[in-house]
Amino acid sequence: MEKVVLKADKRDVTGKQVKALRREGKLPAVIYGRHL
Repeated sequence: MEKVVLKADKRDVTGKQVKALRREGKLPAVIYGRHL
């Protein structure tokens, strides 16, 4: 099985400022799991 690698950064931006992140090609996400 192929491994998938995701690059993630924690963000402090909320509300309408999230639109600017989406324009940069970044997607909001919630990641759960051990060893994070």
